Amino acid sequence: MARRPESWSSGVRIACGLALGFASACHDIVALDCSRAGRWRETNPTVSDACTPADTGGTSVSGDVDTGAEDPTGVADTGSLCGNGVVDPGEECDDGDLIDIDECDNECRAPVCGNGIVQPGEDCDLGIANDDHGSCKLDCTAAICGDGIVRWGVESCDGSDTDGFSCEAFGYVGGELLCDAGCVFDLSLCTFCPDGGDTCDAYQPCDAFCESGASCWSEYGFIGTCLPSCAMPDECPPADGFAAECWGEMCLIPCEEPCPRGMLCQPSVLYPGMVCLW
Repeated sequence: MARRPESWSSGVRIACGLALGFASACHDIVALDCSRAGRWRETNPTVSDACTPADTGGTSVSGDVDTGAEDPTGVADTGSLCGNGVVDPGEECDDGDLIDIDECDNECRAPVCGNGIVQPGEDCDLGIANDDHGSCKLDCTAAICGDGIVRWGVESCDGSDTDGFSCEAFGYVGGELLCDAGCVFDLSLCTFCPDGGDTCDAYQPCDAFCESGASCWSEYGFIGTCLPSCAMPDECPPADGFAAECWGEMCLIPCEEPCPRGMLCQPSVLYPGMVCLW
């Protein structure tokens, strides 16, 4: 093969530099300045085709540039994008919208109670603040009277849930504490009689009747005290070792402190002083 004159080789290098922005080689360049190359060829006709690429509309792309059409394996690389309507790897769902409270949130997660977002099927969701005794329960249902769980600070009771209270908490000695339809305590089955009957013995608490002719006397609330009737001081039976006095035809136990178990030393309209009453 005939060797090109050195002047030709130098001319090519100069032509490429002028036409292609002073690059190191013609085929490593993206853009071609044909107007500059044309002016150079007018004075160097022997190398007019040295840097003339195929007509590509003014743009030449090297073999090393990735067009981004597809990856080397030939599989299109679209990436994972929450909201594109396609359930991509790592996504639980993808409904293709930007609504955070529907069946799929904006992080492409399916509805779950406890995430702090009220989604389909939930009455509420306070996240970590969900509480069976609060306004929003652990299953994301709203607390209401009748759901069987006491909402603290709002309900006294709910169904069979009396929040740990019993008849004894209200001064009764027995019985069953109920809860009405309005989530309020029902004391109708509580009793002041230790044996659960309708009548009580002397000096015991009462709500209606007392045995042995005693009267159910109530001064400060719904709890009464069985006060035996009397005509003389020696007719009053003692209570747990405490002596009673006959005053106004009723037996009273004067006190300063203490009183028989369960009774309180308090002022009375029956006696000018302190007496033991329930």
